[in-house]
Amino acid sequence: MSKNYSDISNQVACIQTSSHTFSIYGSMEKESIERFGELVNGKFKFLINDFKNGKGDNSISAYYNLDIKHIKYLYQRAKLLNLPVPFTEQKIHGAYPITEGKYAGLCKAFKIEIKHTPIRQDGSISRNPWNITITNGVAKAKDKGNNVYIQEENTFQQTAYAYINLSDIDFLDCMDRAYSYMENFRFIAARELIPQGLKKLYEVRSRGEYRTAMQEVYQKSSQDKRMSSTQKTNTVQEPVQEIQGNQVPNVISGPSSLPQLHPTNLLIQSKFQALENGQAIAQCVAKGKTYTIWFDQVTEDMIDAQVKQLPITVNLYMDNQRRCHCYNTVAC
Repeated sequence: MSKNYSDISNQVACIQTSSHTFSIYGSMEKESIERFGELVNGKFKFLINDFKNGKGDNSISAYYNLDIKHIKYLYQRAKLLNLPVPFTEQKIHGAYPITEGKYAGLCKAFKIEIKHTPIRQDGSISRNPWNITITNGVAKAKDKGNNVYIQEENTFQQTAYAYINLSDIDFLDCMDRAYSYMENFRFIAARELIPQGLKKLYEVRSRGEYRTAMQEVYQKSSQDKRMSSTQKTNTVQEPVQEIQGNQVPNVISGPSSLPQLHPTNLLIQSKFQALENGQAIAQCVAKGKTYTIWFDQVTEDMIDAQVKQLPITVNLYMDNQRRCHCYNTVAC
């Protein structure tokens, strides 16, 4: 039978017999926006409480934390009522050695084994063919590098041991509850994470595309300038001023004598198309009409406004060819 709790708990499944309790607890969380495609991460704790010798201090508890992939596997095997080979796992908390007491210097270690034996050794059919055994203890940890630890051979000391036998129906019910919790959590996380992640990915890629284009234009412009400078030097032999230290030539060129600037609210509709001399053009909407605007420089604020399709206030002016230029953004 199932065990009932009056307090809130992350317990997703529980089976209680006359002398044992088997519980599963789900600890899941959404992935970070940087790994939105993975949706979720977390663990499922398998806990067995053996109280055949009494409850409280007389009972024995042992647990093991399984990964999401293990829940998927065990759920599928439970549906098939088949486990071709025993499922075994072990781990050690090698990065967190015990600091005091009789186990000081050792690390907590855990083992689990799940078997399905539908036919007993005497040939009879087992009513409870699923056997779950969990062992907790301590051991010396061996560092394999990259934060990977294993148990040193012959150092394991058992501190708790518990097992339970379950029917096909009960084991499947427990695994179904754990799997359903996992999938529903994943669905809820996906509704929030996928739109946010795709939006963020689009923003990052849009910024990267513009910066790559600007770098290519700048490199080509620099090469052209060097070739032109070399030709002039060969013919005129004028002295050339060297660029000292970390000086970088200013490739963002504005008009030498600015006419009156006009603050204007713009919506930058298209992506920026990089031009020579650090300039760019884009299709923009101002006062309900679409214009081609030449940008003397493209700032982070402008890129952000274009990616997010937000209005931005800029200073505009008209050049001698009656082309509309954006000089800079208007400080708020």
